[in-house]
Amino acid sequence: MSQLKVLAIIDSLSYAGIPVEVVRHNGEMAYEVHIGSKTGTGTLYVDGEIYLKTRYGQVDEVTSFEDISRVAFDWFMNYQTREPFGNPSECWAKIWVESGLLEEISTTVTEYVVA
Repeated sequence: MSQLKVLAIIDSLSYAGIPVEVVRHNGEMAYEVHIGSKTGTGTLYVDGEIYLKTRYGQVDEVTSFEDISRVAFDWFMNYQTREPFGNPSECWAKIWVESGLLEEISTTVTEYVVA
């Protein structure tokens, strides 16, 4: 059942425009998922349940696209004050705006160049 559920999560990630690659984890098929921020990617794998392993050995049990979005958002929130992680990954930003976690603010920047 977990294999079917992980495929549904992969389908949701792909549909949302989140990059996913097939990789190997402990000799088994797994998926490298774009998380952004300092962690870069996370490894989504099945070991009885579905897990997402990110940087520093952090492992989260996940059951849905929303769980992965939460992990990615937590990474963004924890590192947004450090360069170069001040802005969220564009593929996650639109999802977080739609879900109400972020607000998009447009500004105008004026630049001057020598004539």
